[in-house]
Amino acid sequence: MSSKFSVNRIVSDHISTLRINGTDNRDWSAIFTNFILPLIVAILFIYYGIIIVSREFTVILTAFSVFAALLLNLMILVFSIVNREKEKDEEKRDIMKIQLLKETYENIQFTVLTSVIIIVVILFMLFIPFNTYLALILSFVVYYLVFVFIVTLFMVLKRTHSIMSKE
Repeated sequence: MSSKFSVNRIVSDHISTLRINGTDNRDWSAIFTNFILPLIVAILFIYYGIIIVSREFTVILTAFSVFAALLLNLMILVFSIVNREKEKDEEKRDIMKIQLLKETYENIQFTVLTSVIIIVVILFMLFIPFNTYLALILSFVVYYLVFVFIVTLFMVLKRTHSIMSKE
Protein backbone atom coordinates (compact mmCIF):
# COMPACT_ATOMS: atom_id res chain seq x y z
CA MET A 1 0.00 0.00 0.00
CA SER A 2 1.24 3.47 -0.78
CA SER A 3 2.61 5.36 2.19
CA LYS A 4 0.10 8.10 1.42
CA PHE A 5 -2.73 5.77 2.38
CA SER A 6 -1.09 3.79 5.16
CA VAL A 7 -2.70 4.13 8.58
CA ASN A 8 -0.04 2.11 10.38
CA ARG A 9 1.44 5.22 11.99
CA ILE A 10 -1.94 6.29 13.40
CA VAL A 11 -2.46 2.85 14.96
CA SER A 12 1.08 2.60 16.34
CA ASP A 13 0.91 6.16 17.75
CA HIS A 14 -2.36 5.29 19.47
CA ILE A 15 -0.89 2.11 20.94
CA SER A 16 2.15 4.07 22.13
CA THR A 17 -0.16 6.27 24.23
CA LEU A 18 -1.21 3.18 26.21
CA ARG A 19 1.62 3.33 28.70
CA ILE A 20 1.98 4.08 32.39
CA ASN A 21 2.18 7.85 32.96
CA GLY A 22 5.69 9.23 32.84
CA THR A 23 7.32 5.94 31.85
CA ASP A 24 7.96 3.87 28.75
CA ASN A 25 6.30 0.80 30.30
CA ARG A 26 3.18 -0.54 28.61
CA ASP A 27 -0.02 -0.25 30.61
CA TRP A 28 -1.34 -3.77 30.11
CA SER A 29 -4.68 -2.97 31.75
CA ALA A 30 -5.21 -0.17 29.21
CA ILE A 31 -4.25 -2.50 26.36
CA PHE A 32 -6.69 -5.11 27.71
CA THR A 33 -9.46 -2.50 28.04
CA ASN A 34 -8.81 -1.02 24.59
CA PHE A 35 -8.40 -4.17 22.52
CA ILE A 36 -9.17 -7.42 24.38
CA LEU A 37 -12.36 -6.40 26.20
CA PRO A 38 -14.02 -5.19 22.96
CA LEU A 39 -13.00 -8.50 21.39
CA ILE A 40 -14.73 -10.42 24.20
CA VAL A 41 -17.86 -8.28 23.92
CA ALA A 42 -17.98 -8.69 20.12
CA ILE A 43 -17.59 -12.46 20.49
CA LEU A 44 -20.47 -12.52 22.99
CA PHE A 45 -22.71 -10.54 20.64
CA ILE A 46 -22.03 -12.98 17.80
CA TYR A 47 -22.34 -16.00 20.11
CA TYR A 48 -25.83 -14.86 21.12
CA GLY A 49 -26.78 -14.34 17.46
CA ILE A 50 -26.99 -10.55 17.47
CA ILE A 51 -26.30 -9.77 13.83
CA ILE A 52 -26.49 -6.34 12.27
CA VAL A 53 -29.38 -6.20 9.82
CA SER A 54 -30.43 -3.57 7.30
CA ARG A 55 -32.50 -1.47 9.71
CA GLU A 56 -29.42 -0.77 11.85
CA PHE A 57 -27.25 0.27 8.91
CA THR A 58 -28.70 3.76 8.67
CA VAL A 59 -28.36 4.42 12.39
CA ILE A 60 -24.75 3.24 12.49
CA LEU A 61 -23.82 5.15 9.33
CA THR A 62 -25.37 8.37 10.61
CA ALA A 63 -23.90 8.09 14.09
CA PHE A 64 -20.34 7.40 12.96
CA SER A 65 -20.47 10.00 10.19
CA VAL A 66 -21.41 12.60 12.78
CA PHE A 67 -18.75 11.31 15.20
CA ALA A 68 -16.07 11.49 12.50
CA ALA A 69 -16.97 15.10 11.70
CA LEU A 70 -17.06 16.16 15.35
CA LEU A 71 -13.79 14.41 16.11
CA LEU A 72 -12.11 16.14 13.17
CA ASN A 73 -13.17 19.46 14.72
CA LEU A 74 -11.81 18.33 18.08
CA MET A 75 -8.51 17.45 16.38
CA ILE A 76 -8.25 21.01 15.08
CA LEU A 77 -8.96 22.37 18.57
CA VAL A 78 -6.29 20.19 20.20
CA PHE A 79 -3.82 21.01 17.42
CA SER A 80 -4.32 24.73 17.99
CA ILE A 81 -3.79 24.31 21.74
CA VAL A 82 -0.55 22.37 21.09
CA ASN A 83 0.69 25.13 18.80
CA ARG A 84 -0.20 27.80 21.36
CA GLU A 85 1.67 25.88 24.06
CA LYS A 86 4.73 25.44 21.84
CA GLU A 87 4.86 29.18 21.13
CA LYS A 88 5.22 30.02 24.83
CA ASP A 89 8.60 30.88 26.31
CA GLU A 90 10.77 27.97 27.44
CA GLU A 91 10.16 28.73 31.12
CA LYS A 92 6.38 29.01 30.76
CA ARG A 93 6.01 25.87 28.64
CA ASP A 94 4.36 22.91 30.35
CA ILE A 95 6.05 19.81 28.91
CA MET A 96 3.60 17.37 30.53
CA LYS A 97 0.64 19.30 29.11
CA ILE A 98 2.14 19.29 25.63
CA GLN A 99 2.73 15.52 25.88
CA LEU A 100 -0.86 14.95 27.05
CA LEU A 101 -2.14 17.10 24.19
CA LYS A 102 -0.09 15.16 21.64
CA GLU A 103 -1.35 11.84 23.01
CA THR A 104 -4.91 13.10 22.98
CA TYR A 105 -4.43 14.18 19.37
CA GLU A 106 -3.18 10.69 18.49
CA ASN A 107 -6.16 9.09 20.25
CA ILE A 108 -8.56 11.36 18.37
CA GLN A 109 -6.93 10.40 15.08
CA PHE A 110 -7.43 6.75 15.98
CA THR A 111 -11.13 7.30 16.78
CA VAL A 112 -11.61 9.07 13.44
CA LEU A 113 -9.89 6.16 11.71
CA THR A 114 -12.11 3.69 13.58
CA SER A 115 -15.20 5.67 12.56
CA VAL A 116 -14.18 5.65 8.92
CA ILE A 117 -13.50 1.90 8.95
CA ILE A 118 -16.91 1.27 10.57
CA ILE A 119 -18.56 3.38 7.87
CA VAL A 120 -16.73 1.48 5.11
CA VAL A 121 -17.69 -1.92 6.55
CA ILE A 122 -21.34 -0.88 6.91
CA LEU A 123 -21.39 0.44 3.34
CA PHE A 124 -19.88 -2.85 2.20
CA MET A 125 -22.64 -4.70 4.08
CA LEU A 126 -25.25 -2.52 2.35
CA PHE A 127 -24.13 -3.39 -1.15
CA ILE A 128 -23.42 -7.10 -0.93
CA PRO A 129 -26.07 -9.79 -1.14
CA PHE A 130 -27.00 -11.24 2.22
CA ASN A 131 -24.90 -14.21 3.24
CA THR A 132 -25.22 -15.54 6.80
CA TYR A 133 -21.52 -16.28 7.29
CA LEU A 134 -20.38 -13.00 5.79
CA ALA A 135 -22.99 -11.16 7.86
CA LEU A 136 -21.62 -12.84 10.99
CA ILE A 137 -18.05 -11.90 10.18
CA LEU A 138 -18.85 -8.31 9.24
CA SER A 139 -21.14 -7.91 12.26
CA PHE A 140 -18.29 -9.13 14.44
CA VAL A 141 -15.92 -6.59 12.86
CA VAL A 142 -18.42 -3.77 13.35
CA TYR A 143 -19.13 -4.73 16.98
CA TYR A 144 -15.43 -4.99 17.75
CA LEU A 145 -14.67 -1.61 16.17
CA VAL A 146 -17.67 0.05 17.84
CA PHE A 147 -16.51 -1.10 21.26
CA VAL A 148 -12.90 -0.10 20.52
CA PHE A 149 -14.28 3.27 19.45
CA ILE A 150 -16.32 3.66 22.64
CA VAL A 151 -13.39 2.80 24.92
CA THR A 152 -11.06 5.14 23.04
CA LEU A 153 -13.70 7.86 23.08
CA PHE A 154 -13.89 7.56 26.87
CA MET A 155 -10.10 7.91 26.99
CA VAL A 156 -10.26 11.02 24.78
CA LEU A 157 -13.05 12.42 26.95
CA LYS A 158 -10.99 11.89 30.11
CA ARG A 159 -7.90 13.46 28.55
CA THR A 160 -9.74 16.48 27.15
CA HIS A 161 -11.35 16.96 30.54
CA SER A 162 -7.90 16.97 32.15
CA ILE A 163 -6.59 19.42 29.57
CA MET A 164 -9.55 21.78 29.72
CA SER A 165 -9.67 21.79 33.51
CA LYS A 166 -6.08 23.10 33.49
CA GLU A 167 -6.88 25.83 30.96
